[in-house]
Amino acid sequence: MQARRLQDNKSKRGRDVSNGILSSATSKAQKRILPLLTGLYFFAILDRVNVGVAGLTMSRDLHLTAQAFGLGAGIFFFGYVLNEIPSNIMMHRLGGRVWLARIAITWGILAAAVALASGAKSFVALRFLLGISEAGFFPGVIYFMSLWFPAAQKAKVNAAFLFAIPAGNAIGAILSTLLLRLDGFMGLAGWQWLFMAEGLPPVLLGIILLTNFADHPAQATWLSAEERLALITKINAEADADAGHTNIAAVLASPTVWMLGLVYFGLSATLASLSMWLPQLVHGMGTVNVEQAGFITAAALFPGAFIMYLWSKRSDATGERVWHVAIPSVVAGLAWLCVSAAHVLWLKIVLLIILGAAGYASFAVFWAIPPRIFSLQTRAFGVALISAVGNLGAFFGPWFIGYEKSLHGSFADGFEGIGISLFISAALIIMLRKQNKIRKPQSISATEKRV
Repeated sequence: MQARRLQDNKSKRGRDVSNGILSSATSKAQKRILPLLTGLYFFAILDRVNVGVAGLTMSRDLHLTAQAFGLGAGIFFFGYVLNEIPSNIMMHRLGGRVWLARIAITWGILAAAVALASGAKSFVALRFLLGISEAGFFPGVIYFMSLWFPAAQKAKVNAAFLFAIPAGNAIGAILSTLLLRLDGFMGLAGWQWLFMAEGLPPVLLGIILLTNFADHPAQATWLSAEERLALITKINAEADADAGHTNIAAVLASPTVWMLGLVYFGLSATLASLSMWLPQLVHGMGTVNVEQAGFITAAALFPGAFIMYLWSKRSDATGERVWHVAIPSVVAGLAWLCVSAAHVLWLKIVLLIILGAAGYASFAVFWAIPPRIFSLQTRAFGVALISAVGNLGAFFGPWFIGYEKSLHGSFADGFEGIGISLFISAALIIMLRKQNKIRKPQSISATEKRV
């Protein structure tokens, strides 16, 4: 009996040491990887935000109708969708360091080139090319981080990375509004300065990424040998346990993959529509001017960053994913319906705060789910496929709102359509849970939660 207790105590100490090494490794990885990737995604979000703010004056200068603006804003995502899967396949072959750097540099150049738009056709064409150039960054990062962080940390790590969305929307709204003040400087419009100024940083960050990243923990010279071994062992063990879709044919034939893509459709439609149309929605609230619209937009979106992090941390602590996606999706859907009917400024702002917080919360937790249904061999392709299907919502949402605004002169019908898409997303992910296609909370062990 005593010998068994001694053996149990020795095993426990061994596990504690192992978990301590793993925790140290993931902590170092977070500090090394997340700041740069989050910074890059911040500027990727500016590609969504700045066009919404630029539209306050650009639509007048280029004689864009609401429908034409919505098409140009949304077609970015159509180009993004077309190139997502090829981009992630190339990343799988070349490695995240080279490919993510290539994406950042080319998208920065084309983001600045939007300043050259001279009318509806050139605006739409440049936005389409920008989408193609940036394609694969988000699913590429999700795939890349799955090679570095254990499953029990996925939602929290995703939330840290996705902090760029509310931060980009909030800070970007203010920054872009201030850049509009350069209108007339050196003969250029304010919206042209906006696109040029916000296109340069991704190029610089892409160069830094190229010289400072490692593709895999095995190449991380900034980890000790014990930390590399602990992290590689953990990631490989989870990959072996999660290997449900082991080839591309199985991924394409999986109803679960396509249903997750449809879930993501509603989430993407919400965040893209919020980024593209919120500044103009706020600007249309009575006597709000262009600068006030930027600051109100920021105030409405920034609280969502903290809600997203806390909600994601709760999801990791409990191991529960499905309800952490479904509940905020329903809340955001209701907020879309209510904001379309509200006529009081302060009530609209409160509803927009709720809408942003709920939308971000569901988004961050959702991306803790897809990597776990693929093997390492199919993960890049599978994540890109789900993202590509879902990002059709990011194209559809802004376009649909613009179309309804042009047709009826009101945002109401467009907002209601986006709200309904979120209800469908919540229903689909609950359905997957009932069919046991997504792991139940207890399948994440207590040991994983402590790491």
